[in-house]
Amino acid sequence: MKKTIVLLLTLVIGGMVACSKSPADKEAEAKALADEIIKITQSTTEKLEKAANGKDAGDVVLEYANGMKKIKEKYKHLDLNDPKKFEGNEEIKKVMGDFFSAIMNVNIKFKDSKELAEAMQKVNQQ
Repeated sequence: MKKTIVLLLTLVIGGMVACSKSPADKEAEAKALADEIIKITQSTTEKLEKAANGKDAGDVVLEYANGMKKIKEKYKHLDLNDPKKFEGNEEIKKVMGDFFSAIMNVNIKFKDSKELAEAMQKVNQQ
């Protein structure tokens, strides 16, 4: 589970990297990236909080991983592995904190769920 959290956090935190455009373009692109990450993460957190069982939670985790993969592909020209790019972005920090709490809660709540465990394992292998 820690690997999953680290993987997801790396994808999210790594997202605000500068590219070889003008400062205004870089800033606009960084904002767009942050907005996309915030949107998908908030939505996922809400879905995890409403999950009725481990299968539902597992499906949400896989949906989030696929969404983040699409974001990473969209911004593939950026180096998404620099966690320093989100320093100072309080909204990202809050959203990610809520997300990690939701992940921890469903892992505790549905600790015996084979479907959730398989989903988390699948995300770890990506």
